[in-house]
Amino acid sequence: MVQAEISRRKAIGRVYSSSNIFSAKIVCACCGGFFGSKVWHSTSKYRRVIWQCNHKFSNGEKCDTPHLYEDDIKKKFIEVCNRIAPDKADFIASCREIVTLLSDYTALDKKIEEQYVHLNGLATSMQNFIKENAMHPQSADFYNQKMAEYDEQKSKGESRLKDLQSKKVARLSRKELLEGLIRDMEENDLTVGKFDEKLWRLMIEKVVVGTDGKLIFTLRNDMEIEV
Repeated sequence: MVQAEISRRKAIGRVYSSSNIFSAKIVCACCGGFFGSKVWHSTSKYRRVIWQCNHKFSNGEKCDTPHLYEDDIKKKFIEVCNRIAPDKADFIASCREIVTLLSDYTALDKKIEEQYVHLNGLATSMQNFIKENAMHPQSADFYNQKMAEYDEQKSKGESRLKDLQSKKVARLSRKELLEGLIRDMEENDLTVGKFDEKLWRLMIEKVVVGTDGKLIFTLRNDMEIEV
């Protein structure tokens, strides 16, 4: 689940640093940036936590998305849960379908193996070149050129391998996360009257805030619900 969350934040491509459950979840429809928390009237009885686009007043441009009260975000999430509740079986079934797709690593494993073979082949070729050069020295320019070409190919190959391995980790992590969501939904009633932090973490991929104040909740099975 941690790896899946790291991958999700990288995919969004924004700087992130917070432990709040709403951080890196609420996205501005205007600029694509995250919403951040602000405290109003922090020292009075009217203290309230609000969320607004972190870039709302930056770069001389003002995003038109409104700020949100934390309590309202929670209420709208409860509404999302209550909308899904009557069709919970179908929702779980869609999650299972994604789990099945994510469980097939055949093509990805083949690409990873091919990349290992490619890198091993490069290493063998370079070792042979070095041995040959020791017996029949080439010019310094030619030798340096070959080494530079090898280093470049090796770097590209290792980068490609790392990318493929990261994709597999993300698939495995998302699969585990969805399985956790399925277990939670099977064990608990979705018709809730209060905010469930665990369910929020498991269910919500992101929430996009429109300029009209409407929220589009994207769930872990890629389903979208507008509130």
